[in-house]
Amino acid sequence: MNMKRLLSCASASAFLLCADFAAAQVSFSLDKASYGISENIVASWTNGLGNANDWIGIYPRGVTPSPGSSAYLYVNGTQSATVGVEEGSVTFTPAFLPGSGSWTAWYLIDEGYTPATEGVNFDINIDVGLGSFSLDKASYGSSEDIIVSWTAGPGNANDWIGIYPRGVTPSTGSSGWLYVNGTTVATEGVVDGSVTFAPLSLPGAGEWTAWYLLEDGYTPAAEGVDFAIINEAAAIVSFSSSSQFIGNEPITLSWTLDDAGGNAALDSLTLEDGINPSIDVNGLTSIEVNPAGNTDYTLVLNGGADTRLITVFKDTASSAAFALDRIIYTPEEEVVVSWANATGGSYDWIGIYKLGDTPGPIPSTSWNYLDGTQVGGGFFPSGSIIFPPLPEGDYFVVLLLNDGYIIEQGPVRFKVSQAGRTRFKVTDISYDQVNKQVTMTWTSSPNRVYTVFYSDDGKFSFNSDVDDSVVSGGDTTTLTFSNPVPDAQRLFFRVSENRL
Repeated sequence: MNMKRLLSCASASAFLLCADFAAAQVSFSLDKASYGISENIVASWTNGLGNANDWIGIYPRGVTPSPGSSAYLYVNGTQSATVGVEEGSVTFTPAFLPGSGSWTAWYLIDEGYTPATEGVNFDINIDVGLGSFSLDKASYGSSEDIIVSWTAGPGNANDWIGIYPRGVTPSTGSSGWLYVNGTTVATEGVVDGSVTFAPLSLPGAGEWTAWYLLEDGYTPAAEGVDFAIINEAAAIVSFSSSSQFIGNEPITLSWTLDDAGGNAALDSLTLEDGINPSIDVNGLTSIEVNPAGNTDYTLVLNGGADTRLITVFKDTASSAAFALDRIIYTPEEEVVVSWANATGGSYDWIGIYKLGDTPGPIPSTSWNYLDGTQVGGGFFPSGSIIFPPLPEGDYFVVLLLNDGYIIEQGPVRFKVSQAGRTRFKVTDISYDQVNKQVTMTWTSSPNRVYTVFYSDDGKFSFNSDVDDSVVSGGDTTTLTFSNPVPDAQRLFFRVSENRL
């Protein structure tokens, strides 16, 4: 089995985590203090500690190193530790970097979060990659089209135009979007062109910013362009939920209306879910809901003169009926989805969506019928599908019926992150000399199984284990076991994650 390795050591009188510290001061530097978003970043050091598990971590400026770095590489320049490097450098390519902003690079010791020296601050700035980026107007009526134009674009098919509330940094959940071909399906790149947002695809009255964003991601190719939408009649400005997913507690649906400065009548406002009687919410700005399952909520103004739709999902985790093989992936890992005892129709399908997207109005990011193809056919009440790796981001997966958008299983949320997994390390180890028992605690991932090995020969052979089926306790796992070699002067332990 493929295993991730971590070492800790112990003596006969007390068990301790071990770390080495260099006698000479580590010298750590970057090749520049400011970078374009498409530039490599080279981190260099001398008088390094020589540990194979030493690593370079990047964190937002002002954040103390802890689990969840924004990017990392071991001192060998990869994300798999092999050999220590006392004097050397690593190169972060743009694909490994967190994007524009102010950051700090750290030399961190032996799989942990202890700096060997002070961090080095640096900035990543937006490269202006377009000849121009503009809108045809600065202010629009609520019934007007909005035309966004650009010149000298990079020509990527999956570049896109995103609309966000003014002051919001592009991320999951845009208020409106189109690929550069003017549709919601990427086909070909457009170097010089424009897209038209019709009123139905726009977010409504308010102050907004349009962005040219690169390759299905959230990296701007140019500065955003501000604009405003002004209502010409009573309209729903916004309709949002405090969460797209419902747990055990209610969520809040909120909305704002525009009555054109008091000149447009607000005769009626109702909330509908397609199952229960309409709720009169005229005069309110929010309401708490806690449906039993996935639900479409429609806010209806003046008998249908304006409407807004929100879909909220009952939050589910992986189960025997519908599951992912993990909840955090790297961009290089395939996503495995399995199901059991489903309807299994010929055209039932699995869809993967970006968090914030709604099946139906917004196309899936990736999909297959239950036969593993995009042709369909057969009967598959149980099975699994392997999806290709996905870009970094937050996603959810659902099983939908008969070429439609009725959800039979899910949604199950997951994340794709280059450095998002909890860094695997032993956090505590102790020895009860009276009962001759060892207690170890390590960071872990949910739904995983671990093996604890030991060695008493000082050569780290680890040919024996104390337990090869330790079920994860969640974010941390603790195991207490009898000393496997009570007479040994020193014992070494290794915790490994069993690869499914």
